[in-house]
Amino acid sequence: MENAEVDRLVQQARDAYQGGAFARARAAWERILEHDPTHFDALTGLTNTCHQMSDTLTPIAFLERAHDAKPDDEMILIFYVDALIADQRHQQAFDIAREAVKLFPNNANLRIQVARGWMGTGESEKSREGLWAAFESDPTSISALYYLARVGDNSDLPRLEPLLAKAWDQRETLEPPAQLILAFARATVAEKQNRIDDAWDAYAAGNEIHKKMVPFDEPGFVKTVNSHIQLFGKVHREPAGDDSPGRNLIFVVSLPRSGSTLTEQILASHSRVRPIGERSLVRDAFNIWNAKRDAAALEEARALYLKGARRYAECGEDEDVVIVDKSITNYIFVGFLRLLFPGARLVHVVRAPLDAAFSCYATPFGLNALKWCSDFGNIARVFRRYQKLMKVWMRESRDDMMTLSYEELTADPEVKVRELIAFCGLAWEPACLSFHESKRQVATASASQVRRPIYKTAQGRAVPFDAHLKELKQALGRAADPRWFEKM
Repeated sequence: MENAEVDRLVQQARDAYQGGAFARARAAWERILEHDPTHFDALTGLTNTCHQMSDTLTPIAFLERAHDAKPDDEMILIFYVDALIADQRHQQAFDIAREAVKLFPNNANLRIQVARGWMGTGESEKSREGLWAAFESDPTSISALYYLARVGDNSDLPRLEPLLAKAWDQRETLEPPAQLILAFARATVAEKQNRIDDAWDAYAAGNEIHKKMVPFDEPGFVKTVNSHIQLFGKVHREPAGDDSPGRNLIFVVSLPRSGSTLTEQILASHSRVRPIGERSLVRDAFNIWNAKRDAAALEEARALYLKGARRYAECGEDEDVVIVDKSITNYIFVGFLRLLFPGARLVHVVRAPLDAAFSCYATPFGLNALKWCSDFGNIARVFRRYQKLMKVWMRESRDDMMTLSYEELTADPEVKVRELIAFCGLAWEPACLSFHESKRQVATASASQVRRPIYKTAQGRAVPFDAHLKELKQALGRAADPRWFEKM
């Protein structure tokens, strides 16, 4: 390919991206990379384009080729590790980053990824050491400070506090994403030190930044919820049999910060269970079915989901494993899941709404995820719609849904864990009670929590901030009732 042709394709890809024609942009970037696997602008453009399309697979394929061609290229290694993390291949990313740090010991980004890997396996001490080393390599690294705020212990906090204060004073020099995580880092350290008013001010500042960056499309959300009630609220379903297509599937259903990661970790400690984390598979399957709404589309959607789930679970078609999907929007799709996968188990995890709502507000989920979490009014309206939708699904429930209270689970772990394992049709294994000893990678906001035995201290998370939560409590209204799920 001549240089002029490459230049033409680069411009074509950039124009398509700016115009929102992401599929055309991706195709142009791919053509360049097929000619030159290490073309850096094309690798960057492809990664950004695929992010807009929720396509985590394509960048990995091309970055693998680039890495093979230039195994010692520092930037390609960073892109490759980031792409693996985006596809939730955390163990593979961790392994590659550890080797890469040997080549580039002063690269703060790689050190941070290694430290995140240690965090994900519960090795807090190694994570802290790695993060401080990353910060020493790059004292401007806000990411290092953010993860130190999360994983740091009492010995780290006095050192962190002035560093965070200095960075905050200079925040105008930072891009909004860095300002965002800096604010939450300050809040996390202040909350750990029981400086509640300071923590509140920092949480509020972080959420103001987030609101300006990613507005929440509330009308679109309401339309989606109502459409699922109309489509599936009164659908007749045939009883599931032993050969039902969903017999080896478990869907965790919850709002964020309600105990879904804890539930997944308990289940994943069972020898037959394979977790796949949070994926877009259910949504993608629904879109296929929704285009035609006929039997052929249903079969196509089912095949698409199972193929993707087995790939993420790293299991063959004939392996006798149980797959757990904890995607955070599963609660919207319960009606569709019952149609798609008769026999699947639905584990509905609930937490006291005020604690869950405040925890959503106090967690930086990322720029394109959970856009409603930065505003109390939006949070309350999402919680109310969620409760309305779940009551529809619970009325339709026969024996395929279990409601698991986070508060009851932490109050009586053995009884509730045994109930969960039995409901999922699994034989009891003691490892399910010692889930915190598992070395599987966990990369959600709850990574550190699931590395400890079940504890009660997260109950009443909102209580210290009560003086600041009048607006949230008023907006929630009756939806703040901790036992809302019992009142049909």
